[in-house]
Amino acid sequence: MFRRGSKKRDRYTIGVEYCGQGRVAKSFGSHAPVEFEKSRAMEAALAGTPYLVPRALCCDLHSGRVEFEYLANTSLLQEMMEEAYETHRFHRVLKLNDAAAELLATLHQRLVLSRAREWHAPAFLVQRIARGGVVLLDADNVFLHCDFSPVNLLVNGDDRIGVIDASPNTYFTDYACLRGHRVVDIATYTAKLFWPFRLRSYSTVWRRFAVTLRRRFVSRYERSSGHAIDRGLLSMFEFAVVRRFAEWKSKRRVVRWAASELGRAALAHRS
Repeated sequence: MFRRGSKKRDRYTIGVEYCGQGRVAKSFGSHAPVEFEKSRAMEAALAGTPYLVPRALCCDLHSGRVEFEYLANTSLLQEMMEEAYETHRFHRVLKLNDAAAELLATLHQRLVLSRAREWHAPAFLVQRIARGGVVLLDADNVFLHCDFSPVNLLVNGDDRIGVIDASPNTYFTDYACLRGHRVVDIATYTAKLFWPFRLRSYSTVWRRFAVTLRRRFVSRYERSSGHAIDRGLLSMFEFAVVRRFAEWKSKRRVVRWAASELGRAALAHRS
């Protein structure tokens, strides 16, 4: 794993334990072997590329833990985006956003999982896609990261970008080794730019910034992968990410309704 070099509370104090000697460990329970296999596949996929990925060192079946390489002095891309918003210094983050798109395109082209399950869209998304007359092509099915977003992308001092935590986020993906439409990973990234549960999502400055990030991310992904992305389909998936998160966080109908309306407002006028 990576470890941040800032003075803020380290994200790996939650769910990840520093073991010393250049190692961290994360508990996965009975899914540890699957997570270990996925991590090793990620290493193989990104070997020989400019992108960083922590090595999976060992899997303890008894404790359900996987140990990873510890990489120091990195920053979360999400935090760098927030800092750019505060300082209005956008140039570096725009370049890193482009690099993130290229990383995802590379991962989709090269990742191979030996025992992947099929990703299934939630029923409301299936209905919306059908009403929109969109046909999902088999050519757009790839092995998924399962939680590709700015909070799982880190940057070192040389502006090399790395990817971590290729585990299900549990609200839109539910298993580490999944094969599904490439827009699953793209929407998980772009929806986070407009995340309705953050006040900055309704700031004019952040919205302009997020629109630019989204447009550049999708365009760079298209150029790097050779696959065109249907913007209407992407919008459907973005809202589905937000809605499923709200459903995952609360069972109360009024809370879900309010979160859905916030999502509609935050995700409006993205292009």
